[in-house]
Amino acid sequence: MRVITILHQQFGFTRNEILTILFLGGTLVAGTLIRVMSPERGTTNIPRFDYLQSDSEFVSRARLPITDVKVHRDPRLTDGPTAKSRPKEKSVNLNTASRTALLDLPGVGPAYADRILAYRASRGLFRTIDELALVKGIGTKRLEKMRPFLTLR
Repeated sequence: MRVITILHQQFGFTRNEILTILFLGGTLVAGTLIRVMSPERGTTNIPRFDYLQSDSEFVSRARLPITDVKVHRDPRLTDGPTAKSRPKEKSVNLNTASRTALLDLPGVGPAYADRILAYRASRGLFRTIDELALVKGIGTKRLEKMRPFLTLR
């Protein structure tokens, strides 16, 4: 209690500030003592690497001709279906299209195809192509990408 009184008089700290300072100081001292007294002091299990030697694997790969390098493109990262898998213009009937046919539309993935089918099941047939914008997540840009391939029959 005497330390708290002295710190309060000398520095103007509140009781909570003094207790916080004492706690942090005590934690620092305890951590230092534990580290100094620990039997494994100075030993680490981290292997050392000699950075002065050249990396033979890197050097051997660096000499490969560019034609030998194969680039893997993740099909999930492409912007919609490729030109081969896109349906013909006005070929997807919005009221009868299967999940697979909807997946061929640009900008439509599994989640959007399921939402379109759920919307159609709950609200009935689409009366206009613009009604597709009422499906959650389908905005004007996505609708405009899909519009050339959609029809209502």
